[in-house]
Amino acid sequence: MRYVLKRFLLFMLIFIFIVFSLPLLVLNLDKSFSKEVSLNSKEEIVVKLYRHDKDKVEEINLEKYLEGVLAAEMPATFDIEALKAQAVASRTYALSKIINKQKVHDIADVCDTVHSQAYMDEEDYYNKFGSKKDEYISKIKQAIEETKGEVLIYNGEIVKNALYFAVSSGVTEEASEVFSFSEPYLQSVNSEFDQDAPNAYKEYVFSEKEFLNKINKKYKDADVDSFDDVKILEYTTSGSIGKIKLGEEVIRGLDFRYLFGVNSSNIDMEKNGENIIFKVKGYGHGVGLSQWGAGKMAKLGYTYDEILKHYYSGVEIGDGYSL
Repeated sequence: MRYVLKRFLLFMLIFIFIVFSLPLLVLNLDKSFSKEVSLNSKEEIVVKLYRHDKDKVEEINLEKYLEGVLAAEMPATFDIEALKAQAVASRTYALSKIINKQKVHDIADVCDTVHSQAYMDEEDYYNKFGSKKDEYISKIKQAIEETKGEVLIYNGEIVKNALYFAVSSGVTEEASEVFSFSEPYLQSVNSEFDQDAPNAYKEYVFSEKEFLNKINKKYKDADVDSFDDVKILEYTTSGSIGKIKLGEEVIRGLDFRYLFGVNSSNIDMEKNGENIIFKVKGYGHGVGLSQWGAGKMAKLGYTYDEILKHYYSGVEIGDGYSL
């Protein structure tokens, strides 16, 4: 009888232990499973990419997407530290669009042109890189892998506008002087590293007739009759055209640049006989990271984080997958 009682008490103790311990065990297992799923899902973030030529949206793993962006956006001949800086900037740009639900054409996170970030398919690598394709793509993959998950952080949040461009005029632009928004990390900074870039300076020649036709065709109320009807009203900090008056129309320097299809808004105009000459410095909108400047800084021994912190004021490098 005593033996039976002992077995009964032992059974009850085991039963009570199981009853109270099982929920905790299940909860811990659930937490571990949830953590694993969460981690995996973050490491497999998908970018919705609108393809203009195909007129469709493709879904691509973020890190794989960056490969096509770097192949299209930055010369693979640049030092690895420059490519790493580009990888972080491009990852930040794409991930911020996903996090903030900013859609392109109301259907995708980004598109495959410079409206977002240029992108190229694997089948186009050989056309661009030729016999060095494997070498350059390996270098690009290294830059992406060595910065995996890293993004630009400002004031504890992912940078919303990690803008970049090709070549500065020697000084980058403050965002508010070029676009309709302002960001504390997009300030005007020195970029003397751009001085020897191939596209640092270019001259364009337009006949006065062509010059006037372009303006009056686009801005029908401008009523511009001669070169003297065009007046620059404001310059940006870097010396680019901020605002320009075309007869009765006032437009941004950026729009004036697009109108004539020149490399940048840093334009010095003069009339020479029947021609209008544009002397243009830099290439691109001039806001954020100068790609050529990054390439030159890397060649001089700067690391990718030093490059990024030079061009994006007050930022830190953080883990985008923990946001």
